[in-house]
Amino acid sequence: MSKYIGRRVNVGIGKETTRGVGVAASHWIPHSSLTFFDKLQKAYPFEAIGSIALAPTTAIPTLRWAEGEFEGEINANSFGLILLALFGTVSSASASGAYDHTYTLQEDNQHDSLSIYQITPDETILFELAMINSLEIRIELGEIVKFTAGFISKASVTSSETESYTRDYKFVSRDLQFKVANTTGDLSSASKISVKSLTLRIEKNVEKDDILGSFDPEDILNKGISINGTVELNYEDNTWKNYMLNGSVKALQIFLENARVDIGTTHPQLTFQFPKVEFSEWEPAYDIDEIVRQTINFSVLYDLANDQLWSSIVLRNSTASY
Repeated sequence: MSKYIGRRVNVGIGKETTRGVGVAASHWIPHSSLTFFDKLQKAYPFEAIGSIALAPTTAIPTLRWAEGEFEGEINANSFGLILLALFGTVSSASASGAYDHTYTLQEDNQHDSLSIYQITPDETILFELAMINSLEIRIELGEIVKFTAGFISKASVTSSETESYTRDYKFVSRDLQFKVANTTGDLSSASKISVKSLTLRIEKNVEKDDILGSFDPEDILNKGISINGTVELNYEDNTWKNYMLNGSVKALQIFLENARVDIGTTHPQLTFQFPKVEFSEWEPAYDIDEIVRQTINFSVLYDLANDQLWSSIVLRNSTASY
């Protein structure tokens, strides 16, 4: 065993054909932070033994699993597999020499699971039945677009795998077009809104399905999904304040395009289009030596008329399928 820095750790993911049965990694994810590791629950006997000592006499492991997060920069090709694990269903088609991956919500509680590998200088371990619990996308001024993905899985097992990184494509803050309109049909002609930062959060409320007679969870299940976000921009008028006060419901679009890279005759793109969002928790910031800014939260509502949570989530890249 040796000492090493976190930069020497490799993280790879692959889509499991059978839930809970490990597969080879199809994508290797450069990461900036990793807090995904094994966890254990123990039972402690507390019978009276003729002493006032409150210490138990033993500790018995009862349940094991793995849980945590990894953070990184969005890479257009590998990110497609994370989105598949998040939403459950993808349809892929060629588009101008590239590929469009259109994501729809899989209406069940057993979305596709991943195998997650961690390779360190000391060991290679595999986490099977990894279910994505949450995803946060952050777009900050002058920065590469970043994400944090939270997972729950079975406890690790010793494995073997070899890392293999390939060229990928990133998005940066200037690649963003953020729009709000009355309907999705109005988004294409709507003006781009000047924002200072944007965060999008998706929660899956994943839960371990522990059973009697087993050390490991029998399954790991996604429950209800929710989507919300936060926008920061200069405080120039009361538009966003009134969205909150008036209970306005709008269509919202987040569009990223890396026009610095050609894929066929097009570019890497990522689109989120929501037909109904409501706004809450509007808050101005009156720092005395700074331009006054405002932040507002938004929550995605279910579009009952069209039976959908989103109207379009599409990733365009050079990967043929997931």
